[in-house]
Amino acid sequence: MTTTVSTNGVGGLQWHDLSSQVRPRRRYDGAVPPPGDEAAEGHLRLILARKVADVLGQRAEAARGITAFSMFTPAEIAMIETLIGDEVTGYQLEQTSLGLPGLQDPEGARQRLRAGLIGMAQLQGPFDDPDVEDICVDSYSTVDVVVDGQFFVAEGVYFASEADLRQFAVRLVESSGGRLDEAEPLAEVELLDGSRLAASLPPISPGGTCLTIRKFRLRNRSVEDLQDLGAVSQNEADFLGACVHGGIGVVFSGRTGAGKSTFLNAFGALLRLDPGARVAVLQDVPELDLPHTLPSVVHHRTRGKNVEGKGEVTLNDLVKHALRERPTHLIIGEMRGKEAHEVLKSLSSGHAGLSTVHAREPLDALERLLELAREANSGATSDDIRQLIARQIRIVVQLGHHFAAGRRQILSIYELEGMQDGRFVGHALWEAGPDGVPVVRNVPGCLDLLGAQGISYSPPQVGARG
Repeated sequence: MTTTVSTNGVGGLQWHDLSSQVRPRRRYDGAVPPPGDEAAEGHLRLILARKVADVLGQRAEAARGITAFSMFTPAEIAMIETLIGDEVTGYQLEQTSLGLPGLQDPEGARQRLRAGLIGMAQLQGPFDDPDVEDICVDSYSTVDVVVDGQFFVAEGVYFASEADLRQFAVRLVESSGGRLDEAEPLAEVELLDGSRLAASLPPISPGGTCLTIRKFRLRNRSVEDLQDLGAVSQNEADFLGACVHGGIGVVFSGRTGAGKSTFLNAFGALLRLDPGARVAVLQDVPELDLPHTLPSVVHHRTRGKNVEGKGEVTLNDLVKHALRERPTHLIIGEMRGKEAHEVLKSLSSGHAGLSTVHAREPLDALERLLELAREANSGATSDDIRQLIARQIRIVVQLGHHFAAGRRQILSIYELEGMQDGRFVGHALWEAGPDGVPVVRNVPGCLDLLGAQGISYSPPQVGARG
């Protein structure tokens, strides 16, 4: 692997890793104009931006060659598409009358101009790709996509310059009600479709403007779908299903993109078979379709501060509020702050719970919960919180990418039995073997708890595969 370093004109150093030439690639055709059409399309884009801004009363933004409208009505979109068609057709006719070559790809130009004005610009192809989970722009010339947890070079996708990328990032942030400039060089916003955007500008990003888009994708796979994909075995699914119906506290753990939300959604959906279940679904990001699949459900989402710095509704606020709505189960999209303490307290008062947490290993997940719960500053000691976790969380499902099997799946199912000498004590119930097939390591110790809830479950033999 050869690596070189060079200055990039924005006051910092930019690394160009030539290993990208051997990384897996995912081709997107038509994202940029063919050679020879760049100048013409750029000129058309400026003309169209001015016309669109003039019609919609936003001429100030047109001066920068972009538009920044939070939403277009269907009539406005139709008007813009008509303007684009007329401009491209007019340009072609004018060039022909002058005896000059026109656009080589007029239809592609129409699509690119539309994406640049009211869409995702050069990222429209990856954004429309149903298999893409994340879009990562490290510089104007480097775009990656994540598919099934694996990074691919988005071949054929790049921006014309740092200024072009910066204008695009500013437009996205401003169209979502945020701010991105020298005074506010970091931004996190939710796009109109529910996707999440994180963007940064120099000098915070010395190599140039960076942005990452985590696409909005409802995690609507069923347990049966996960079995068909090899992500969970029949034995594992039977056990986790018994835990869900028996009110056992389950946490899905893993790194970003491990499939935590997908598993949470699939196993949470099993509560539709429980006539006595009333579920509170609480989320930061709308990734779960449980509000649409469960018969008795109350659904809440967090809200950020408004421009006056007021109106914020945190996950901790939602947990406290949801407890007054008579839920039997709490499903938390992800525990990432002091709400962890409120969730643990609610579990101790008789509520069942499912959630996710970012961690590499089951024990790390439990320690992560401890750290989050301590943020509440409730006065409880670390030992008190550990005892609370040990009483309320029984199962940690570790998810990740199994490289030999080439898929995302359950890597282990861990059972927490309690505390000993101030440390969490437990054992693995299942562990993925070298080929990805799970192996039964221990008999669950929660069989009596399941039986007390009327759940009939017979575990497989230790050493069994699957």
